[in-house]
Amino acid sequence: KNRATAERPLGFSFYYMTYRYDPPKLKPVVSRFHDPDDVDPVGPSPIIIHKQQLEQLVVPWWNMCLTLKRDREANAAFGWVLEMW
Repeated sequence: KNRATAERPLGFSFYYMTYRYDPPKLKPVVSRFHDPDDVDPVGPSPIIIHKQQLEQLVVPWWNMCLTLKRDREANAAFGWVLEMW
């Protein structure tokens, strides 16, 4: 059953998409950008999202992607999953 709504998207949970995967390494980095406990453990795929929600998300997500990639500490800490954050 599709549980996504126009108000709430649905994404697959990835255990490594949270600071809890490696708290000593990831929590300090995540804390610089967002409250670590408010980060949902989802990546960009698979996700079910309404077009209007996606339109609101694209620019902030892209800006955060660039910010994280340009940050040496974040780039090193996240490694191959950086683009998912």
